[in-house]
Amino acid sequence: MVRDASNRDTIGWREQADVAYAVRFGRRASWSTGVKRRRGGSPARSWLSFSAMPSVWPLLLRSRAQHHGDEAWHAFADGILAVSGICGWAGAIAVAPPSIEAMLGPMCRKEGLVPRSIVSPGAFLGATGNHGTSQIYRIDTGANRGAMAVVVGEVFDACQHRHRREHAGDRFSGQSDAELLLRGYLADGRAFLGHLDGAFAAAVWDPSRRRLALFNDRFGQRTVYLAQRSGSLHFASRLKAVLKSTGEAPKLSARGIAQFFSFRQMLGNDTLFEGVQTLPPAGLAIFDVATAVTNAGTYWDSRELFAASLDYRPTDAVDRIEAAFSASMRRCVDGAERLGLSLSGGLDSRTLLSAADSEQSLTCITLGIAGSMDVAMAIRAARCMNRPILHCCLGQEVLHDLEGHLRRTAQLTDGHFVSGCVVTSSLDEYRRLGVDVLLRGHVGELMHLDNAYGYSVRQDDATAPGEALNARLFQRLTSSLQPDPGEALFAKPYRRGIRSLAREAFDRSYKASDGLQPGAHRVAHLFLNQHVPHVTGRSMEKFRSLVTTRLPFLDADLIAAIMMMPPDHKLGDRVQAELIRRRAPALLNIPNANTGAAIGSGCLSTLAHQAIKRGLAKLGVPGYQPYERIGKWLRQDWNSTARRLLNSERSLDRGVLDRDAVARILDEHRTGRQNHTSLIMTMLAFEAGQQELLDD
Repeated sequence: MVRDASNRDTIGWREQADVAYAVRFGRRASWSTGVKRRRGGSPARSWLSFSAMPSVWPLLLRSRAQHHGDEAWHAFADGILAVSGICGWAGAIAVAPPSIEAMLGPMCRKEGLVPRSIVSPGAFLGATGNHGTSQIYRIDTGANRGAMAVVVGEVFDACQHRHRREHAGDRFSGQSDAELLLRGYLADGRAFLGHLDGAFAAAVWDPSRRRLALFNDRFGQRTVYLAQRSGSLHFASRLKAVLKSTGEAPKLSARGIAQFFSFRQMLGNDTLFEGVQTLPPAGLAIFDVATAVTNAGTYWDSRELFAASLDYRPTDAVDRIEAAFSASMRRCVDGAERLGLSLSGGLDSRTLLSAADSEQSLTCITLGIAGSMDVAMAIRAARCMNRPILHCCLGQEVLHDLEGHLRRTAQLTDGHFVSGCVVTSSLDEYRRLGVDVLLRGHVGELMHLDNAYGYSVRQDDATAPGEALNARLFQRLTSSLQPDPGEALFAKPYRRGIRSLAREAFDRSYKASDGLQPGAHRVAHLFLNQHVPHVTGRSMEKFRSLVTTRLPFLDADLIAAIMMMPPDHKLGDRVQAELIRRRAPALLNIPNANTGAAIGSGCLSTLAHQAIKRGLAKLGVPGYQPYERIGKWLRQDWNSTARRLLNSERSLDRGVLDRDAVARILDEHRTGRQNHTSLIMTMLAFEAGQQELLDD
């Protein structure tokens, strides 16, 4: 049994560091590892469990600093807002130092986080964060002298594109993605962008044409805000930087408020502020300084992923999916020295676990309250694959700092993301573990579209007429806020027309999928274009603040292969069950925490296990509890904080929410007369965002 981190007789140095990284959440965090080393011997197959008490966790290795440099370590030091980003400005008026400071200031919330910027007549570009995730480059000689670019994120296939450009005659000064995007875009423009694979946002300044081009990856994984004011274009990864740099007082958008409180996310390119938009997935916005006109559009159409004919030979279809999935996994783990996996008790992350190379080190992290089924199944799955796993237990630390978690989430997501505030409490653990690449299972929902949040598909949706499917999806997207408070939730300036504004926004997004058949494809297209950039992308900003985060399921070739499956094969767990069966069949026997049934179980068996799971959860049986209890916490531990924030004069003076309606909703939830969990968390996220963006 391991007693402390200095016990070298029991485990090797690497395992000692692993154990020492287990830190407490509330009362404790539990660490399990599947490998026990004897001195001078080979690994023995046995299990050791360790509950790290406060006296253990001060041991912190500086692996993150070694990976990204001292600049990154200073940025990560207290674990709050170290997000890399880009910003810039272009216009006919010369860029003055105050304008640069107004934009870079909100981007640098850290002492020691030094911004980098370059200025050219008519434009400036800036970058913050470590050099590994944000880069800036300028050409100083030749025909393109003065051209410059800035990028944040990763271009996955940079090597292939660099080789192609070299064959075309370009000479590169290094391995910078910024230089690659600059030279590639100047040479081939839109055509170059259509072949890129990655998770990035970038800007290119062409001094000869006096044009600024903004673009991002195919799926919009990196948010970019832009606003045009007085003949100039302002853009940034952080919304506050745009709001501050324009010099105008921000004005809330009724259309944005309608979307945020109806869908708990934005749709299209809208934000909560008038005159500020986001770049859409595969977006390309070109600002011409001479005319002060921005031409915005896309360089790639995600409808291409749905163009292939359906293949009704399931074995062949799964073979294609497996090949694309394997290629995506190899790309996602490439270069990782210390790989991490966010492992739940569900299906998507378990599929990633089954596909991980057994020869590569992998650390699993799971999150949940003590006794949750999610945690129990995640630990079983990790042990089945002989992988170490850290359980971040949601305890008193989470319950005692709701306001801190709300503020941190608002900082990382620009106040445009509704969160349960449980994930932010675990972020520092990735830093303490030294994970440099984290895998997450988002977008795996495309393989089981019947469980894809508000974009879920039912069996009869495949044949539903367009109008009927529209009505069903609108109802599903708004169902999380039931019971619906209606327009009475809002103060008079925003009360009239809120529902119609939400409906208009949804109809615009739905129209973008016109012509796609069957209905499951139309829903999947909406999921990719609305949920991925506005929910998945913003959620990933929380993790990217501390670690490179990659999504193996968000791959164009894989999605195209999935879409070739008949609609009924994309319902349930049959696709992922087959992927797991081919790689790690033992994982199939561990129940899915979402259903209580083994993966691949039939419909009747799944329904029976779901009923049993619900019954045991209500009885409080350990191992069958949910991974969080936000509704209960809002009635008890979080109640006073929620009341103080939402009933404060500062909140009510914003003139968005009705004072009496807010008090009634909080009281109904506290007494148990209604369950307003989703609505209260939405109101709290909105208020935290307004404080972050507007209040100094």
